[in-house]
Amino acid sequence: MKYPHLVAGAWASSAPLLNFKGGGVDPGAFYAIMTKAFISAGCNRFIVSNSWNAILNLSSTASGRDFLNKEFRIDPKSQINKMDDGRLLNEYFKEALEDMAMANYPYPARHLNSLPEWPVKVQSTEHRGGERG
Repeated sequence: MKYPHLVAGAWASSAPLLNFKGGGVDPGAFYAIMTKAFISAGCNRFIVSNSWNAILNLSSTASGRDFLNKEFRIDPKSQINKMDDGRLLNEYFKEALEDMAMANYPYPARHLNSLPEWPVKVQSTEHRGGERG
């Protein structure tokens, strides 16, 4: 920095400035908007919301963990071996849904992950077992 004595701080254009305490932003707003996007695309919110507990329940038994490892083809180095690993799997899925919602553009996106156009619609359609439209 050329003039460090003149700078006390900086804000990034992506900084969630109003998310600080007292900023007036609803802490659940992001997930409310994300949920609305998936529901609008035809996703069944109850299937998704029930899946979180289903994964935790399955991860609580050896046979359930074996099922999850096989069903999701989890790499042997990353196998679900204990109940807490089910929480990690839920986090992985949550992050995937977040990425799709944040990159829900009418063209393919490559800045978060490699995603097709309208990834929320694609996921919701495939989740229902239908054809892409």
